[in-house]
Amino acid sequence: ETSCVAKALDFFRLIVLDPIIEAGGNPIQEHTHENNKYRYMVSWKVLSQMSDGSKDAGSTRGEAGALKAALKKVLDDAGNDQLQLSRPILRELRRVIVYSLDLDESIVSMSLFEDAISAQRTGAWCLLDALTECSTDKSFSIEKAVKASSIDTSFLTLSWKKLHSLSESTDMPSNYVTSIAGTSRACLRVIAKLGSFVPISESKQSAQSLKTTLSSFDLTPDLIGAGISALVSLSKRVCDVDTPASMRMTCSILIHEIYENCEEVLDQFISNRVVYGNASNIERVIFTVGDLSMIGFSSDEDGTNKMKDIHASDSDPIRGLHERPSKHLIHLIQTMLPPSILLNGPSGGTKLTPPSIR
Repeated sequence: ETSCVAKALDFFRLIVLDPIIEAGGNPIQEHTHENNKYRYMVSWKVLSQMSDGSKDAGSTRGEAGALKAALKKVLDDAGNDQLQLSRPILRELRRVIVYSLDLDESIVSMSLFEDAISAQRTGAWCLLDALTECSTDKSFSIEKAVKASSIDTSFLTLSWKKLHSLSESTDMPSNYVTSIAGTSRACLRVIAKLGSFVPISESKQSAQSLKTTLSSFDLTPDLIGAGISALVSLSKRVCDVDTPASMRMTCSILIHEIYENCEEVLDQFISNRVVYGNASNIERVIFTVGDLSMIGFSSDEDGTNKMKDIHASDSDPIRGLHERPSKHLIHLIQTMLPPSILLNGPSGGTKLTPPSIR
C-alpha cells in the first residue's frame, strides 16, 4: 500500500541516509553525543548487510534493487534540491572509503578488519554503487552530483589498488574474503560509471595495471565483467582528448590484445602443455572472452530490434563496437564443450574436460 511504502521510505531516510548526510564528510568527533555515534554506525551496518559480499547472490540482488528504488524515490522527492541532498552523501562516502581502506595511512593495517571499520567500508561501497546506478524521473545525474560535491575522485582507483592488494594478501582473515570480493566488485562497477572523473595520470596507471591483471587472468569470474567495464571506462578517460574514432580504435586494439592472451592460454591447454593448465585459469579465460565480446552492446539491444542501427555517439563512442574473437579462439572454446578434449599436441590423445569449464 502507498502508506506502507511512504513509511518505509521515511524509515530509510531516518535510519540510513540522515546520519550520513549529517556527517557530510566530517569525521565523527570524540565529543559527539553517544546516540548520534550509535545512529551513524547503525547506518553503515544496515548498508553492509545489503552489499554484494554479505549473503548469497539471490537475496543480495533483491536488497540492492530495493536500495536503488529507495534512493531513486528519495532523490525524486528532493526535486530541485537533488544536488544539495547528494553533495553531503558523496563527501561522506569518499571520506569513509578513504578511512576504511586506510588510503591516507592513518590506521594500523590489521584494524582494517575490525567489525566497525569493515561495516563502514562495505556499506559505503554498497551505497556509492547504488547511487551511481540511480537514474530518476526528475533527471538526477550522478555526473552532476559528483561535480557539485567537488570530491577528489582519485580515491576510486586508489581503492581498487588497495582492495586488489588485500585480496591477494595471505594476511587477510578468511572470514573477510567474501566481503572484500563484494566490495571489489562494487568498486570496479563504480569506476566503470565514474571513470571520466578520475585524474588522467591515475587513469593511465590504473588502466595499464588492470589490463595486466585481466591479461594474466588474476581476477575471479565474478570480477571479470566489472573489471573489463572499468578498464574500458579508464581507457576512454585516457583518450579523452582524442576523437571518437581514435577512442574506438584504442579500445579495439585493447580488446584484441587480451583476446590474443586468451587464445594463447587455451592453445597451451589443448596442446597438453602444463602452463596455465589448471581448470580455474581456463574458466577465467572463457569468462574473459565472453565479457570482451559484450563491449559496445547497450541495454536496448535485444531480439526485438535487430534491424535497428546502433551507432556510437559523443557520449558513448564505444557503443556498437562489438569486436568478435578470432575463428580460432571460438574453435578452441568449442573444443572444450564435449566431455573429453581431443589434444592437438605432438602426442595426441584425449583428456577429460573439467566439469567447471563445461
